[in-house]
Amino acid sequence: DISLMYSPDFISIYSSENAGVNGIYTTDGLLQLSVDNKSFMKFNLDGIANKDICNLDLYDVDVNLGKLCTYVNIDDFMSIYNGDLTGEVIVTGKIFDPDFTGSALITSGEVVMPWLTPQKLKVADMNFVFNHNEIEMQDTLLTIKSGEKVNIRFTFYMNKWELENIEGTVKNYNKELFPVKMPLNVASLTGNVYVDLKVYMDAEHVEVSGDCFGENVKLNSSLAEISALSQDSDEELQSLPIYADLNIQLGTHASVNFDPILRCVFVPNTSINCKIDTDSELYQLDGSLLLKSGDVSY
Repeated sequence: DISLMYSPDFISIYSSENAGVNGIYTTDGLLQLSVDNKSFMKFNLDGIANKDICNLDLYDVDVNLGKLCTYVNIDDFMSIYNGDLTGEVIVTGKIFDPDFTGSALITSGEVVMPWLTPQKLKVADMNFVFNHNEIEMQDTLLTIKSGEKVNIRFTFYMNKWELENIEGTVKNYNKELFPVKMPLNVASLTGNVYVDLKVYMDAEHVEVSGDCFGENVKLNSSLAEISALSQDSDEELQSLPIYADLNIQLGTHASVNFDPILRCVFVPNTSINCKIDTDSELYQLDGSLLLKSGDVSY
C-alpha cells in the first residue's frame, strides 16, 4: 500500500519496505520519487508536473521481467521467464498530451507464446526508441532451442497517454523454416513455416497480410471439437475481429484431417490466396487446391 502525508508545502509519499516507494511532491509541482522493492523493480522519477505541463525524467530503471510477470496474468498470450529491462525516458510537454524521448533495452529475454509454439523463444537484445508519440521496437531476433529464428519489428503509436495502435512486421530470418504448433478454436495446426507478414492492431481489430510457405503442415480437426465449441460458445471470451489477406504456398506433406469425414494430402507447391474476416464470418480461398490423395466418408 502507498500512503500520503500532507504538509503545508509538500506531500510525502511512502510505502512499506516490500513496495519500496519513497518521495515528495511540492506545491510548486516538484516531484522526486524513488522506487526500490529490493526484489525485481527499481527506478527514479524526478521533475516538474502540474495541471498544465510536465518535464519528468524516468531513469535508473532496472526491472526483472520474469519476477514482475508473476504478478500479471498474461499466460494465455505470453509467459515471460527471464529478461532485464533498463533505460531512461524523458516526458515533456502538456500533461495530457506529452512527448516521449529516450530508450529502453531488454536483455537475456526468454518467453513462451503458447498460441504459436510450446518452445521457449530467446532474445539477446530488444531495443526500444521513444520519439514523441512513437515507441519503436527495433529489429529483434527470436530464437528457439534448435536454432531457427524469426525477425520482428514493431512500432507502438501513442495517443496522449494511451496506446492507439501497433504496426509491425514478422519475417523468418534468412528464410529458415520455423516450427509452429498452434492450438486453434476448432483445430490444431502443426508444421514448419516461413512467413513475411505485415501486422496492424488497435482496440477494434487486427489486420494481417503477406506471404506464407508451409512444409510438413498438418491441420487436424473433428466434428466433436466443433460441436464442443458450439456448446460452449456463450462462455467464450469475445476476441478482436481479424482481417487477413494471405498468399499461401504449401510444400511437401501438407495435409488436412477432418475426423471422421475428410482426410487429404495436397500436391506440393499448391498456391492459394486466403481472405478472412471474422467480423462478418467470411472465409475465402482463391486458387486451385490440387489433391495428391485422400478419402471422404459420408
